[in-house]
Amino acid sequence: MERSYDDTKNLIVGIFNVMFVTYKLLDTGSRMPYLDKHVKYHSVHYIDSDYKICFFIALSYKIRSEIDTKVNNNSVITFAKQLFAYDYRVKGKYQLFEYLYNDKAKKNQSLNKYLQDYQGFNISTEMTKFIDTFNLVVNIYTYHEELEGKTGQYRLFNSYGQLNNESMTLDLLLISDGTEQHVLYVSNVEKLTGVLICPYCHDYVTILSNTNKRANEYFNIHVEKYKSSAHEPSILLHDVPMPICPAVLNHPTVQYLMAYGIMDQFKAQRGFITYDFATLSDQVMKNITDQTTLLSQLSKLSIASTEVFPNQDKSYEVVKRCYSLFDELSENYQELIENYGLPSNSSFVHLWLAQTFESAEQIYQCMKYDNENIPFDRCVKILGWNSSRFDIALLCDALDCELWTMGVPIGDLNNTKSITVTHKKSHMKLQFIDAENLFGPMTLKACVKDYGDKSEHKDVFPYEIINSKNWNEVLVKTKPFEYEDFKSQLKGGYSMTKDEYDQYLIDFNRFTNRLEYLKYYNINDTEIMVKPLINLIDTFEQFNIDVLHYISIASCAYATKHYSKYFPSKFNLESDKQTYYSDFDINADYSNPNSKAKPFVLTVEYWKNKCYLYKQQDYKAGRETEKNVTADDNDYYKKLFETSVCSICSAKFTYYNPPSLDRQDNELPHTKENCLPACVSCNTAHANRDPKIASLHIKMRQYAIKHNLSMTISDERIYKLLQECITGGLAAVFHRENIAVIDLGFVITDYKSVAVFEKNTAYESFVRTMMNLRIQAILAGSTKEKFYKLIINASYGYDTLNTEKFGKIKMLDKADTFNAQHHPSHIGTRRISANTFAVQIKPKIATCFTSIQSGVFTLDNAKYCYLNYIYNFMYKCLDRKRFHFVLADTDSIYIAIAGDPAKDCHQQFESIVTDKQFYDQHVYQYLPDPNKDIYDYKKILGFGIENEGYELTSLGPK
Repeated sequence: MERSYDDTKNLIVGIFNVMFVTYKLLDTGSRMPYLDKHVKYHSVHYIDSDYKICFFIALSYKIRSEIDTKVNNNSVITFAKQLFAYDYRVKGKYQLFEYLYNDKAKKNQSLNKYLQDYQGFNISTEMTKFIDTFNLVVNIYTYHEELEGKTGQYRLFNSYGQLNNESMTLDLLLISDGTEQHVLYVSNVEKLTGVLICPYCHDYVTILSNTNKRANEYFNIHVEKYKSSAHEPSILLHDVPMPICPAVLNHPTVQYLMAYGIMDQFKAQRGFITYDFATLSDQVMKNITDQTTLLSQLSKLSIASTEVFPNQDKSYEVVKRCYSLFDELSENYQELIENYGLPSNSSFVHLWLAQTFESAEQIYQCMKYDNENIPFDRCVKILGWNSSRFDIALLCDALDCELWTMGVPIGDLNNTKSITVTHKKSHMKLQFIDAENLFGPMTLKACVKDYGDKSEHKDVFPYEIINSKNWNEVLVKTKPFEYEDFKSQLKGGYSMTKDEYDQYLIDFNRFTNRLEYLKYYNINDTEIMVKPLINLIDTFEQFNIDVLHYISIASCAYATKHYSKYFPSKFNLESDKQTYYSDFDINADYSNPNSKAKPFVLTVEYWKNKCYLYKQQDYKAGRETEKNVTADDNDYYKKLFETSVCSICSAKFTYYNPPSLDRQDNELPHTKENCLPACVSCNTAHANRDPKIASLHIKMRQYAIKHNLSMTISDERIYKLLQECITGGLAAVFHRENIAVIDLGFVITDYKSVAVFEKNTAYESFVRTMMNLRIQAILAGSTKEKFYKLIINASYGYDTLNTEKFGKIKMLDKADTFNAQHHPSHIGTRRISANTFAVQIKPKIATCFTSIQSGVFTLDNAKYCYLNYIYNFMYKCLDRKRFHFVLADTDSIYIAIAGDPAKDCHQQFESIVTDKQFYDQHVYQYLPDPNKDIYDYKKILGFGIENEGYELTSLGPK
């Protein structure tokens, strides 16, 4: 079981199903019947022997086949005995390779006698010594009789050893009948398995075929391409810089509304469902290791949900539901599951899911647009609190069912950010996401207090006294729980105070028994999530941002920030009127030809690479490629690109605006007759889209170029240069050091790379608006102040995001999971159902379609701001011996001051000022002026004092 540490203060709670299976590998070497049936196409070799030395016969065959043109069976057996004697240090007349004597032999027993007594090779205990002795990498394949005659009947079982420049690879076929086993030498793995695997990237796979020659041809092209590469995970970037506006370009509904000029019809998704599990706790108290004790295991007791049905006037209605183990005991339970078409062994969670699909259909009908042409995804969000680490683990076994299918999870196996489940008949989708990711790390209780209705509160339930043996007996009782029942072993105390318990006794009078209180408690946890979510939706809707389209506050704030670049007036308050460029207009002309740009000249290498990509694209789409453009057409297209313009936007081709071929009929391949020249960016935008939507993409790119807005990086050199500048965020700890004898120098003697970026202030409207809205919320005493602070803080981290560190998850059956677990890139596996597993692997290709440069310069500007404050203010007017600049993060600094011991901790710098005139003149450029209002306290690039005290602990840097 994998485990991640998010906070060392939290106790480890494990939710898992475990099955331990032990396989005993038999000694290998016995004679077995029908071994010759595996000798096929000269790829598997079997030589009979009186001794159980098949491992050494296979190695001997491998070595002799590389030396001799024709392998003689007798010479193979003789050499195998030499290898055997050398490996087991048996004394005798045998020599190894006819020049290396077995001078390290330790056993006095004669070789023949030793061979007769030898019981076979033990893979479990002897393989390590075997591969070290002969410097081998051993790949063992197994035979699956149930797949006789099909691709996959021979599969890789395991690999042993590490490949190096001098090692030799030995491929073996292991045959076992349960009581005996034997290995055979495999000279051609591809013929054995019927599968071609790239020997360089180990990821490109195709089925060996005598009829599909194209597949074999593309495999050979791929191998040649990767033969000279470094085999490092590659980064996938856009071919040319593209605009960044996920709120529009990555949202099909908003994209359509914008393209057709009907953004006045925009409405955010306001219908959703919240859910929560109640669990049983079985005390285990089992020591897993010397430092880890498993306290308890959890199982499902009940699941509750609150369904939010939106009205046209932005009001909403709710429906509350709760299903539990008691439902499975009811007389009409079988009738209920039959009504939904569920299998007879379905749990109450399956029943809840079936009902949730029906409710989601009704919510969808409430939310969709009256105009059927406006795209609106048949998907309803299902939100749980901290569900990515808790509820999803309990829900997984019910997500794979004959009535619905589970999609690929987003995130990783320990922290599933999103899972989409699709009903096979209605095609309705439920997307399970973690509501906590929309608010930031906090408890549900804190979220309700900060963002919700202050009249609502989270109740307490004594989970730990209920287990899988007593739940039926305990919950049917009519008297309330005792105060001692609320004593928590996990929390190390009582989960409620005496006053809260007295309130619980009053509340309990409304219920007939403890089960009814459980249902109320479980439902209440889902109901109190609704108001904070509605408030969050309202906050973002004023900026035309649809919160429930995103799965985290970071991605939502990022979308808001980039939306402000294209629509600055939306973020231009009357109280802080600024002059910005005009908003994006779909009907305007933003073409801005660069007269200084160098005309594009087609090179042989560029065109050859394009032809290869076109052929790959057509092949994957199932289109014929015989008449495709080829490298021989270079001269024709070189002249065409020099004399023609883009068939979509009429722009000339330059090195900043390179050409490509746009297919006119998307059913046909890339042929001369079917293609017209087009800008790479226009071709990307055009694709198979609606012409108006394609025009939107093209014009937004032109708008971004005209106003110098941040765009994606298309140059891998620039990407790597920027990536080196990112260290996980700005965090520095400053420790005192004697620098008297250190020559600082600061002379640049060399540089590795230079890149020039143009300055822009496109985010100014976003920052000013959010700060002003936050100040107004503070003055009004509104909880929305926390929303605006959250939006600003979360909007910049997403800029530096790429997928290099993210694992790729695949949903596989048992057989494919078995193979994947032996792949070098395997990370982890989670069981979903009896024959479905989520397998996480390291990706071969990472993507980066964010404005990574914006993130880099945000960090860089923060450093500059601190250095300017330290050197141009603090060092000029304060006593350096009496303060220490301790710690800096991206948006905060910590300073220790040796002030006047007669004054309290709120004296700031008063007692260490050395230049009073300079201090008085500049101090309020940075610090808040006590004689001014909150607008000065929260001024941009100013330092607001959040905390003052007598102690400051500095940890190590990140």
